Amino acid sequence: MTRSFPLAAVVVVLGTTAFSPAAIAQGQTWRLTCSNHGNAVPEPLGDRPGHALQVAESTCTVAGGPLDGGVTSQHVIWEIDGAKWTLLVSTSITRRPDGRLLGLNTVGTLDMQMQDGRPVGWTASGQCKVALASGKAAALEGKAFTWTGRTTGPGVNTVEVTMP
Repeated sequence: MTRSFPLAAVVVVLGTTAFSPAAIAQGQTWRLTCSNHGNAVPEPLGDRPGHALQVAESTCTVAGGPLDGGVTSQHVIWEIDGAKWTLLVSTSITRRPDGRLLGLNTVGTLDMQMQDGRPVGWTASGQCKVALASGKAAALEGKAFTWTGRTTGPGVNTVEVTMP
């Protein structure tokens, strides 16, 4: 099994989308800066070589919009099948005194970048949905977004969310 890169931040992007209806525009993008925490070592499933789960957590800061400076916490589970990483489920919540946003994500893939047989980074993309929102984020409830993420250093990454 190769060394793990915690990937929880990929889904956290849901929290960055908490904007008032007037501020939400098509093609608009927001950014999260995330730090991973906890133990995200892949857990072999034992049914075949290279098949594992990775359970990861991260905390992110939101850059932009009414929840600018808000904090997002998230939990993500990836299925690893050799070089193929598939998102199984992720939840995130962004908190600020003037709004909350709960994100649910079940669509995503990750491409691990390898060098000399070892992981050196990753890029990922997918889709997410706002499952519950309040305050300034209320208008986003039920809306879907796309996201992309990438490593920026050990245990840290960025994620961009785009309103389609």
